[in-house]
Amino acid sequence: MQKLLLLLLAGLLFLVPIGGCSEQEEMPIGMAVEFMDHAACAYIAQDMGWYEEEGLNLTAYDSYVTGMALAAALGRDEVSVAYICLIPAINVYANAGVPIKI
Repeated sequence: MQKLLLLLLAGLLFLVPIGGCSEQEEMPIGMAVEFMDHAACAYIAQDMGWYEEEGLNLTAYDSYVTGMALAAALGRDEVSVAYICLIPAINVYANAGVPIKI
């Protein structure tokens, strides 16, 4: 009986990882950055095609003059990913409830 139970558990442990192996759909991403020199790496990544190499489907790549304007766009759900300064990110998180991930 213990051998049967052990075999059953081993079989279940083998099948669990298989459930997560399905191919995921590409999700379109609207990205925005501030028009500042510290966002240069985001512009370089776009010019070099690094986002596409990583499998990111950028449908929009917008530039905002200030971090507060970009934070407001996040609050309105106009963009889904932002390269933004810390203070505007904290502001939009605290005042608009936008979930921020770093």
